[in-house]
Amino acid sequence: PITMIVSYVNQMNSCKPVYKSLTEGDEFSQEDLAPEGEKKSDSAILSAEHVTFGFPNEERDVVKDFSFSFLPGKKYLIKGASGSGKTTLAKLLSGELEPDSGNVRIGDREVSRISLSGRNRMVNYVEQSSYLFKDSVLHNITLYRERGDRAQQEAEIDRQLQQLRLNHVQGNTEITDASRVSGGERSRICLLRAMVDMPDILIVDEPTAALDKENAENVIRYLCDCPETVIVIAHNLGENLESLFEEVIRL
Repeated sequence: PITMIVSYVNQMNSCKPVYKSLTEGDEFSQEDLAPEGEKKSDSAILSAEHVTFGFPNEERDVVKDFSFSFLPGKKYLIKGASGSGKTTLAKLLSGELEPDSGNVRIGDREVSRISLSGRNRMVNYVEQSSYLFKDSVLHNITLYRERGDRAQQEAEIDRQLQQLRLNHVQGNTEITDASRVSGGERSRICLLRAMVDMPDILIVDEPTAALDKENAENVIRYLCDCPETVIVIAHNLGENLESLFEEVIRL
């Protein structure tokens, strides 16, 4: 009805600043990751330079003067005690949080200057707790993003589910009550969700927290076999699994 037009116009206008904040910034592609004439394997794909961050009304900084360069294709473990700032650092590296000082770069570009779409193509952050909805496992993983032939996509998802030892789950398995899905199953399904369009940088926060020893080892080996840059945040994996990473960063 015409009487509702004014209301809709107000809603559209109120959304403009949100839309602008999500879309403004430079586009970014893989070609931007290394300066001209420099091998991509020799240059940092992701770097933090003197990054400091603290939450309002807290006396101390959660992350203080952190600097590190992550190289393409390498596997990194960030470990530390509870409250050491591991999750906050993961959000800073992914661009979900902005540092109070210092900067985070993808290639030679500051994360804050890259558009959301460009950033999402390059880096994906998998949180400790992620959402599942009532639908098939396939749709929970792909979020309805179809890539090529549907049958082939379903077969590939089933293969990856088997690799992560979700042997009783297939793409066409229906999730009728997400509360009945165990924490270990949830974490592995959400991990595959992040890997449908595999980014160049994958940051995973506590991927083994809800898993037994055998499944935890399987997930870590699965991540370390990926050709992309992988950063795992964990409290304690044990020496056996820590040895799979090129570098261990202790906070």
